[in-house]
Amino acid sequence: MSKYRLLAVDLDGTTLLNNHEISRNTSLAIQNVVKAGIIVVFSTGRGVPNTKIYWEKLGISFPLVLLNGAEIWMEPGKLLERHFINIDTFQKLHKIAIDTHSWFWGYSEQGLFRKRDWPANFLNNIG
Repeated sequence: MSKYRLLAVDLDGTTLLNNHEISRNTSLAIQNVVKAGIIVVFSTGRGVPNTKIYWEKLGISFPLVLLNGAEIWMEPGKLLERHFINIDTFQKLHKIAIDTHSWFWGYSEQGLFRKRDWPANFLNNIG
């Protein structure tokens, strides 16, 4: 048995190529690691909608640490825990982004919202 039990992999800038694809060699390596009994975990800032294509391509069901740790999944479809920013902090961060004309995005149970498609009533519907 290998002395390693878990392999946590990021997606952007590591597992994915510049064209946002997983190379054949990387795919085979991940599949071989799983066959060796090592748990593979995607650990990324991305959410479910932006990672689904990759776990489906690999054809493997494994744990996921998404949104920089805000969501932890036992496997796709089986949420273990989800952490939210409290409403006061969220409102302060949103105001700073607006006041400084910064680009931003938010992720909620309703989906991913970028600055350009941010719902006008978004802050009224959380909490």
